[in-house]
Amino acid sequence: MRTATDLLNQRFGRLLVTHRTENTKHGAARWGVVCDCGNAKTVRTDQLTKGGAVSCGCYRNEQAAARATTHGKTNTFEFSVWTAMKKRCTYEKHPRYHRYGGRGITVCKRWEKFENFLADMGECPFDKGSIERINNNKGYTPSNCKWLLKTEQSKNRNF
Repeated sequence: MRTATDLLNQRFGRLLVTHRTENTKHGAARWGVVCDCGNAKTVRTDQLTKGGAVSCGCYRNEQAAARATTHGKTNTFEFSVWTAMKKRCTYEKHPRYHRYGGRGITVCKRWEKFENFLADMGECPFDKGSIERINNNKGYTPSNCKWLLKTEQSKNRNF
């Protein structure tokens, strides 16, 4: 039987080896490790030395989240305005569709991507802001939209 390489106090990626634990039922050496995020787990020697284990799983989760994140602004006011704007113009079952998409108001092709909308409009400079179409009969485009206080925007209604 081989003796396990001493990995005590060695670092493998985000994992720090803190103690030796019991072997697997097949005799492979295992180590207790603590991840930089604070989670503890038990890992076989070969998983550590061959790079199979570099974290408790938090690194994989962070990478997956990064791949799934395009702009990181989903929970912002601007994103909710963009979503509502698109729904009013495209979703026929929206309660106000008849005032927007139903009468030909569209969202420009460039603004189909939130990142472009945000690049053109910027963040809303008001606490209680709203998107305003300068010409009420034209669609949502960079040249026809501006941020406005909601109290001011509510005065510009097309009944």
